[in-house]
Order: sequence, then C-alpha cells, then structure tokens
Amino acid sequence: MIKQDKKKMTLLRERCQQVKLVLSKSQNTTVSIVNLLPIELESLLPVTLISITRKKFISLSNLLIPRIVKPIREAALLAGVNLPGESGQL
Repeated sequence: MIKQDKKKMTLLRERCQQVKLVLSKSQNTTVSIVNLLPIELESLLPVTLISITRKKFISLSNLLIPRIVKPIREAALLAGVNLPGESGQL
C-alpha cells in the first residue's frame, strides 16, 4: 500500500503541489507520476499519467477540509490564538 511507502508518499505530495500550482492558472493539467504502483507491478506500468481539471481538484480537496479543521483549532488554542469566529474554546 502506498501509504506505508514514505518515498512514494513524498513523491505523490510533491506532484499534488505541482498540480495545485498549475491549476491555479489553468483549467486542467496532466501529471505523470513515476513508480506509484507496488514494486511487483512497476514494470507493467512504470509511469502513471493522470489528467485532472481544476473543478475535480477542488472537489477532491474539499473532501479533506473537514479532516484538518479540528487539528488547526487545537493548534491555535494551544498557541493562544483565537481564529475568526472562535471563542477560544474547542
């Protein structure tokens, strides 16, 4: 599984950052990701090409937003910072 492979996860994160930058100026892009598959399958498909639109990227990103809200609030509270609309309590 890719989540256990730190090298592949780092590569995937870097590619996502690149896609985000490109999509901030364009409506779509294609990204190539080398060696994303498990080692035993890499020879079958050494490069994965993914086409994505800005709309799809935003849709996928919006699924992640709820997962980061609580850790951000907790970090702000620990730092003594009130976020807009927050009372300083979780």
